Amino acid sequence: WLERAFVVHDWYISAYQPILDPDGDVIGILYVGVLEDKYTDIRNEILVNLLLPLTIGVAVVLAFSYLLARGLSGPVRELLVGTEKVASGDLDYRIREKVKYPEIEHLTHNFNSMTQALKEREDELRRANEDLRRVNRNYMEMLGFISHGMKNALGNMIMSAYNLRDGVVGKLTPKQKIMAGFLVRSSERLQDMIKNYMDLSRIERGELESRKQIVDFGAHILSPLLGETEGQLKSKGMRITTNIPDPYE
Repeated sequence: WLERAFVVHDWYISAYQPILDPDGDVIGILYVGVLEDKYTDIRNEILVNLLLPLTIGVAVVLAFSYLLARGLSGPVRELLVGTEKVASGDLDYRIREKVKYPEIEHLTHNFNSMTQALKEREDELRRANEDLRRVNRNYMEMLGFISHGMKNALGNMIMSAYNLRDGVVGKLTPKQKIMAGFLVRSSERLQDMIKNYMDLSRIERGELESRKQIVDFGAHILSPLLGETEGQLKSKGMRITTNIPDPYE
């Protein structure tokens, strides 16, 4: 048996071995014991000698880790704030670049460079948009001016076409009446185009509000186009057949 044993007043590290006779019967016991206290003192001394440096080492590591984390978290927090500022549209925001760690300093420098590039690109786009708006405004003003002038000249031409078609200047042959009708329809179509250009100019200036509506493609778009070319097609022996589905079916 090998174990601790309490003898009289103290604990001993003890070993007991039975003494046997030739027949194998136990006739006694051999005991060896060493006082445990001195080994306990050695163990405690070793623990104290090891625990103190270990505690100091752990404390130093924890303090260094805290300082390192604090030194890193500050610039990272500034980067987070910077990304939120830039995402919200504040391209003038800049991050402090002078930090202890070269990697973080390089990162903040790249962030500021990226923000500056975005700001310059936005300024370029803004200037380009302003130039486009100015050019478009000048174009629409010129378009309105030209359309207005063409409208006045076209009005006289349409009146002349009406007089020609209706025989005011003299009786027309059937073929001449057909051609006069083509002239009237073409003039009216040109008048509608000029009106559309003038309306477009008014829409661009905010003077006219457009409204969507359903139109009859055959009656309002295709038939006028075919009517303008009907004479040319007949003269060449050509014929066009149209089949437009009813949009309301």
